[in-house]
Amino acid sequence: MSRRLNRVFFHVRPGCQTRFSSTDASSSTSRPNPPTGYSTRPDIPTFHDTPLESSPPLPFFKFDPLTLQSMEEKLREYTRGKLASGNHTLSPQKYRKEAGVLVPLCVVDGKPSVLLTVRNTRLRNHTGEIALPGGVRDPEDSSIEQTALRETFEEIYIRDSRVRLMGTLPPVSDIKGSTKVSPTVGFVDLPKHPRDLLFSKAEVSRVFHLTVEQLLDPARQKLMNFRGAKERISVFRADDTSSYLPEIPILPAPTSSETLPEEYRQLLESHEAMHGSTIVWGLTAYILSTLLREVIVPTVEEARLMVDRGENSES
Repeated sequence: MSRRLNRVFFHVRPGCQTRFSSTDASSSTSRPNPPTGYSTRPDIPTFHDTPLESSPPLPFFKFDPLTLQSMEEKLREYTRGKLASGNHTLSPQKYRKEAGVLVPLCVVDGKPSVLLTVRNTRLRNHTGEIALPGGVRDPEDSSIEQTALRETFEEIYIRDSRVRLMGTLPPVSDIKGSTKVSPTVGFVDLPKHPRDLLFSKAEVSRVFHLTVEQLLDPARQKLMNFRGAKERISVFRADDTSSYLPEIPILPAPTSSETLPEEYRQLLESHEAMHGSTIVWGLTAYILSTLLREVIVPTVEEARLMVDRGENSES
Protein backbone atom coordinates (compact mmCIF):
# COMPACT_ATOMS: atom_id res chain seq x y z
CA MET A 1 0.00 0.00 0.00
CA SER A 2 1.36 3.39 -0.96
CA ARG A 3 2.09 5.86 1.80
CA ARG A 4 0.56 9.24 1.08
CA LEU A 5 0.96 12.57 2.79
CA ASN A 6 -2.75 12.79 3.41
CA ARG A 7 -2.48 15.52 5.99
CA VAL A 8 0.39 17.64 4.72
CA PHE A 9 -0.51 21.09 3.45
CA PHE A 10 1.72 23.76 2.11
CA HIS A 11 0.82 26.78 0.07
CA VAL A 12 2.89 26.09 -3.03
CA ARG A 13 1.51 29.03 -4.99
CA PRO A 14 -1.67 31.08 -4.69
CA GLY A 15 -4.40 29.82 -6.98
CA CYS A 16 -2.69 26.47 -7.57
CA GLN A 17 -3.65 23.14 -6.07
CA THR A 18 -1.00 22.04 -3.60
CA ARG A 19 0.79 18.76 -4.09
CA PHE A 20 -0.18 17.76 -0.60
CA SER A 21 -3.88 17.72 0.22
CA SER A 22 -5.88 16.36 3.11
CA THR A 23 -8.42 13.64 2.50
CA ASP A 24 -10.53 14.95 5.34
CA ALA A 25 -10.18 18.70 4.79
CA SER A 26 -13.82 18.88 3.73
CA SER A 27 -15.06 17.32 6.94
CA SER A 28 -18.57 18.34 7.86
CA THR A 29 -17.48 19.17 11.41
CA SER A 30 -18.53 22.73 12.12
CA ARG A 31 -15.68 25.19 12.58
CA PRO A 32 -15.64 28.87 13.47
CA ASN A 33 -15.49 31.24 10.53
CA PRO A 34 -12.02 32.67 9.83
CA PRO A 35 -11.42 36.40 10.28
CA THR A 36 -12.82 38.66 7.59
CA GLY A 37 -10.60 38.93 4.55
CA TYR A 38 -9.16 35.42 4.58
CA SER A 39 -9.73 33.07 1.69
CA THR A 40 -11.84 29.99 2.35
CA ARG A 41 -10.84 28.20 -0.86
CA PRO A 42 -10.23 24.48 -0.23
CA ASP A 43 -6.72 24.62 -1.74
CA ILE A 44 -5.69 27.38 0.69
CA PRO A 45 -6.07 25.85 4.16
CA THR A 46 -6.28 27.93 7.32
CA PHE A 47 -5.76 27.25 11.00
CA HIS A 48 -9.38 26.03 11.06
CA ASP A 49 -9.04 23.31 8.43
CA THR A 50 -7.86 20.46 10.63
CA PRO A 51 -7.51 19.72 14.34
CA LEU A 52 -4.27 20.89 15.92
CA GLU A 53 -3.37 17.33 16.88
CA SER A 54 -3.35 16.13 13.24
CA SER A 55 0.36 16.65 12.56
CA PRO A 56 1.46 15.28 9.18
CA PRO A 57 3.43 12.03 9.54
CA LEU A 58 6.80 12.17 7.75
CA PRO A 59 8.67 9.10 9.06
CA PHE A 60 10.52 8.69 5.75
CA PHE A 61 11.97 12.23 5.68
CA LYS A 62 15.37 12.64 7.33
CA PHE A 63 18.17 15.19 7.17
CA ASP A 64 20.63 12.55 5.97
CA PRO A 65 23.64 13.37 3.70
CA LEU A 66 21.79 12.63 0.45
CA THR A 67 18.79 14.71 1.52
CA LEU A 68 21.00 17.65 2.50
CA GLN A 69 22.81 17.44 -0.83
CA SER A 70 19.50 17.46 -2.70
CA MET A 71 18.36 20.47 -0.69
CA GLU A 72 21.60 22.31 -1.44
CA GLU A 73 21.07 21.80 -5.17
CA LYS A 74 17.48 23.09 -5.00
CA LEU A 75 18.56 26.06 -2.91
CA ARG A 76 21.32 26.97 -5.35
CA GLU A 77 19.04 26.60 -8.37
CA TYR A 78 16.24 28.68 -6.85
CA THR A 79 18.47 31.53 -5.68
CA ARG A 80 20.41 31.67 -8.94
CA GLY A 81 17.20 31.81 -10.96
CA LYS A 82 15.58 34.40 -8.69
CA LEU A 83 18.55 36.74 -8.78
CA ALA A 84 19.06 36.31 -12.53
CA SER A 85 15.44 37.22 -13.23
CA GLY A 86 15.55 40.26 -10.97
CA ASN A 87 12.24 39.04 -9.59
CA HIS A 88 12.78 39.31 -5.87
CA THR A 89 11.49 41.50 -3.06
CA LEU A 90 14.28 44.10 -3.04
CA SER A 91 13.58 47.51 -4.52
CA PRO A 92 16.37 49.35 -6.38
CA GLN A 93 16.98 51.73 -3.47
CA LYS A 94 20.30 51.70 -1.65
CA TYR A 95 20.33 50.26 1.85
CA ARG A 96 22.10 51.87 4.75
CA LYS A 97 22.91 48.54 6.37
CA GLU A 98 23.31 44.87 5.54
CA ALA A 99 22.36 42.01 7.83
CA GLY A 100 22.74 38.26 7.78
CA VAL A 101 20.57 35.61 9.44
CA LEU A 102 21.07 31.87 9.76
CA VAL A 103 18.27 29.39 9.11
CA PRO A 104 19.53 26.64 11.45
CA LEU A 105 18.27 23.28 10.24
CA CYS A 106 18.88 20.53 12.77
CA VAL A 107 17.73 17.15 14.04
CA VAL A 108 15.93 16.99 17.39
CA ASP A 109 14.82 13.65 18.78
CA GLY A 110 15.37 12.14 15.35
CA LYS A 111 13.13 14.66 13.55
CA PRO A 112 14.16 17.29 10.97
CA SER A 113 13.68 20.66 12.64
CA VAL A 114 14.44 24.37 12.55
CA LEU A 115 16.01 26.13 15.51
CA LEU A 116 14.39 29.43 16.51
CA THR A 117 14.86 32.04 19.20
CA VAL A 118 12.61 34.38 21.14
CA ARG A 119 14.13 37.85 21.30
CA ASN A 120 14.68 39.41 24.69
CA THR A 121 11.87 41.74 25.73
CA ARG A 122 14.40 44.42 26.67
CA LEU A 123 15.68 44.79 23.12
CA ARG A 124 14.73 47.99 21.31
CA ASN A 125 13.57 46.39 18.04
CA HIS A 126 11.29 43.37 17.50
CA THR A 127 11.07 42.83 21.23
CA GLY A 128 9.74 39.44 22.30
CA GLU A 129 9.34 38.20 18.74
CA ILE A 130 10.29 34.79 17.39
CA ALA A 131 13.34 35.13 15.18
CA LEU A 132 16.24 33.48 13.43
CA PRO A 133 19.73 34.18 14.83
CA GLY A 134 21.40 37.03 13.00
CA GLY A 135 22.24 40.70 12.92
CA VAL A 136 23.95 43.60 11.18
CA ARG A 137 27.16 42.95 9.27
CA ASP A 138 30.34 44.18 10.93
CA PRO A 139 33.21 45.68 8.89
CA GLU A 140 35.38 42.77 10.05
CA ASP A 141 33.02 40.14 8.58
CA SER A 142 34.55 38.60 5.46
CA SER A 143 31.13 37.70 4.02
CA ILE A 144 27.45 37.88 4.83
CA GLU A 145 27.61 34.16 5.69
CA GLN A 146 30.28 35.03 8.25
CA THR A 147 27.91 37.61 9.70
CA ALA A 148 25.24 34.95 10.18
CA LEU A 149 27.72 32.57 11.81
CA ARG A 150 29.15 35.24 14.11
CA GLU A 151 25.72 36.39 15.22
CA THR A 152 24.62 32.79 15.80
CA PHE A 153 27.57 32.23 18.12
CA GLU A 154 26.95 35.51 19.93
CA GLU A 155 23.27 34.68 20.48
CA ILE A 156 23.14 30.92 21.06
CA TYR A 157 26.83 29.94 21.41
CA ILE A 158 26.92 27.52 18.48
CA ARG A 159 30.35 27.59 16.84
CA ASP A 160 30.71 27.77 13.07
CA SER A 161 32.55 24.43 13.12
CA ARG A 162 29.19 22.84 13.89
CA VAL A 163 27.42 24.47 10.94
CA ARG A 164 27.37 23.04 7.42
CA LEU A 165 26.66 25.97 5.12
CA MET A 166 24.16 24.87 2.48
CA GLY A 167 23.58 28.07 0.54
CA THR A 168 21.69 31.34 0.61
CA LEU A 169 18.20 32.57 -0.17
CA PRO A 170 17.73 35.82 -2.12
CA PRO A 171 18.12 38.92 0.07
CA VAL A 172 15.05 40.76 1.30
CA SER A 173 14.46 44.17 2.83
CA ASP A 174 13.63 44.66 6.47
CA ILE A 175 10.25 46.21 7.28
CA LYS A 176 11.69 49.75 7.42
CA GLY A 177 13.38 49.45 4.03
CA SER A 178 16.76 50.44 5.44
CA THR A 179 18.51 47.07 5.74
CA LYS A 180 19.18 44.33 3.21
CA VAL A 181 18.79 40.97 4.95
CA SER A 182 20.51 37.90 3.48
CA PRO A 183 19.38 34.49 4.80
CA THR A 184 22.00 31.73 4.97
CA VAL A 185 20.76 28.16 5.32
CA GLY A 186 22.91 25.83 7.40
CA PHE A 187 22.66 22.39 8.95
CA VAL A 188 23.66 22.51 12.60
CA ASP A 189 25.17 19.58 14.47
CA LEU A 190 23.58 20.44 17.80
CA PRO A 191 25.88 19.87 20.78
CA LYS A 192 22.85 19.15 22.97
CA HIS A 193 19.05 19.24 22.99
CA PRO A 194 17.61 22.73 22.36
CA ARG A 195 16.24 22.81 25.92
CA ASP A 196 19.81 22.56 27.22
CA LEU A 197 21.47 25.08 24.90
CA LEU A 198 23.12 28.08 26.50
CA PHE A 199 22.34 31.49 25.06
CA SER A 200 22.99 35.18 25.56
CA LYS A 201 20.32 36.39 27.96
CA ALA A 202 20.96 39.95 26.83
CA GLU A 203 19.64 39.11 23.36
CA VAL A 204 17.57 35.94 23.69
CA SER A 205 14.80 34.88 26.05
CA ARG A 206 14.38 31.32 24.81
CA VAL A 207 15.70 28.84 22.28
CA PHE A 208 13.32 26.24 20.86
CA HIS A 209 12.66 24.27 17.71
CA LEU A 210 9.82 23.50 15.34
CA THR A 211 9.91 20.25 13.42
CA VAL A 212 9.30 20.13 9.68
CA GLU A 213 6.14 18.18 10.50
CA GLN A 214 4.91 21.06 12.65
CA LEU A 215 5.74 23.66 10.01
CA LEU A 216 3.78 21.69 7.41
CA ASP A 217 0.81 21.10 9.69
CA PRO A 218 -2.23 22.98 8.31
CA ALA A 219 -3.48 23.56 11.84
CA ARG A 220 -0.38 25.69 12.46
CA GLN A 221 -0.54 27.76 9.27
CA LYS A 222 -2.28 30.87 8.05
CA LEU A 223 -1.90 32.33 4.57
CA MET A 224 -1.29 36.08 4.49
CA ASN A 225 -0.06 38.81 2.18
CA PHE A 226 3.58 39.70 2.79
CA ARG A 227 3.69 43.43 3.61
CA GLY A 228 0.73 44.13 1.40
CA ALA A 229 2.47 42.73 -1.69
CA LYS A 230 0.96 40.24 -4.12
CA GLU A 231 3.16 37.48 -2.73
CA ARG A 232 1.49 35.42 -0.02
CA ILE A 233 3.28 33.55 2.72
CA SER A 234 2.39 31.27 5.60
CA VAL A 235 2.63 32.43 9.18
CA PHE A 236 2.98 29.67 11.74
CA ARG A 237 1.77 28.78 15.19
CA ALA A 238 4.71 28.30 17.51
CA ASP A 239 3.01 26.84 20.57
CA ASP A 240 4.76 23.84 22.00
CA THR A 241 3.41 21.65 24.78
CA SER A 242 6.78 20.17 25.78
CA SER A 243 8.19 21.02 29.18
CA TYR A 244 11.16 23.05 27.96
CA LEU A 245 9.03 25.70 26.22
CA PRO A 246 6.69 27.21 28.79
CA GLU A 247 3.91 29.56 27.84
CA ILE A 248 5.15 32.66 26.01
CA PRO A 249 3.05 35.83 26.06
CA ILE A 250 1.37 36.96 22.86
CA LEU A 251 3.49 39.32 20.78
CA PRO A 252 3.40 42.88 22.12
CA ALA A 253 1.53 45.67 20.39
CA PRO A 254 3.59 47.53 17.77
CA THR A 255 5.19 50.88 18.50
CA SER A 256 3.81 54.02 16.91
CA SER A 257 6.53 53.92 14.25
CA GLU A 258 5.84 50.33 13.20
CA THR A 259 2.23 49.39 12.49
CA LEU A 260 1.32 45.80 11.88
CA PRO A 261 -0.35 44.79 8.62
CA GLU A 262 -4.13 44.70 8.94
CA GLU A 263 -4.29 40.96 8.24
CA TYR A 264 -1.86 40.28 11.09
CA ARG A 265 -3.93 42.50 13.38
CA GLN A 266 -7.01 40.46 12.48
CA LEU A 267 -5.08 37.30 13.24
CA LEU A 268 -4.08 38.60 16.66
CA GLU A 269 -7.72 39.36 17.38
CA SER A 270 -8.88 35.88 16.38
CA HIS A 271 -9.28 33.83 19.55
CA GLU A 272 -9.38 30.55 17.64
CA ALA A 273 -6.12 31.32 15.87
CA MET A 274 -4.18 32.79 18.76
CA HIS A 275 -5.42 31.32 22.04
CA GLY A 276 -2.46 30.06 24.04
CA SER A 277 0.08 30.49 21.26
CA THR A 278 2.54 32.80 19.59
CA ILE A 279 3.10 33.36 15.90
CA VAL A 280 6.09 33.16 13.59
CA TRP A 281 5.37 36.07 11.28
CA GLY A 282 6.99 38.87 9.27
CA LEU A 283 10.43 38.39 7.79
CA THR A 284 11.06 35.16 9.71
CA ALA A 285 7.85 33.65 8.31
CA TYR A 286 8.75 34.90 4.83
CA ILE A 287 12.15 33.20 4.97
CA LEU A 288 10.72 29.93 6.33
CA SER A 289 7.86 29.98 3.80
CA THR A 290 10.31 30.42 0.93
CA LEU A 291 12.60 27.64 2.16
CA LEU A 292 9.68 25.27 2.70
CA ARG A 293 8.04 26.00 -0.64
CA GLU A 294 11.14 25.97 -2.83
CA VAL A 295 13.43 23.48 -1.08
CA ILE A 296 11.96 21.36 1.71
CA VAL A 297 8.54 20.49 0.27
CA PRO A 298 9.98 19.29 -3.10
CA THR A 299 12.54 17.24 -1.17
CA VAL A 300 9.81 15.69 0.99
CA GLU A 301 7.93 14.80 -2.19
CA GLU A 302 11.04 13.13 -3.62
CA ALA A 303 11.45 11.10 -0.44
CA ARG A 304 7.81 10.03 -0.57
CA LEU A 305 8.14 8.93 -4.19
CA MET A 306 11.22 6.87 -3.34
CA VAL A 307 9.27 5.13 -0.57
CA ASP A 308 6.39 4.51 -2.98
CA ARG A 309 8.70 3.00 -5.59
CA GLY A 310 10.27 0.74 -2.98
CA GLU A 311 6.89 -0.47 -1.75
CA ASN A 312 5.59 -1.01 -5.27
CA SER A 313 8.67 -3.02 -6.25
CA GLU A 314 8.16 -5.29 -3.25
CA SER A 315 4.46 -5.88 -3.95
